[in-house]
Amino acid sequence: MARSGHLALWLPRALGLAMAAFLALFAADAVEEGILSLLLHLIPALVVLAVVAVGWRRPRWAAVGHLALAVFYAWESPRWDWTLAISGPLVVAAMTAIAAELVVRARERENGAAGA
Repeated sequence: MARSGHLALWLPRALGLAMAAFLALFAADAVEEGILSLLLHLIPALVVLAVVAVGWRRPRWAAVGHLALAVFYAWESPRWDWTLAISGPLVVAAMTAIAAELVVRARERENGAAGA
């Protein structure tokens, strides 16, 4: 369980960081327009990074944050292909965070049973 536990904990983190990097690529076209424009275009990537940071030790919060971002983008997006490209990976990250939460709970139960 040690290997699967580590994978379950690190997968949502890695997916969140990869999603932030993917969103940051969209800010590359704003470099020519100035630093303020670049910062404005980086806001979505920074929001995803904030969700990853908050959920680093609390996978449940990461799941809620990723899912909320996915639903918000799906609600606001005018095109289904953009929705799949942005919301799809966020939903996958949320599902892996839920799996990580289940692993954390199983570990807590094992440690509680071993200590009793």
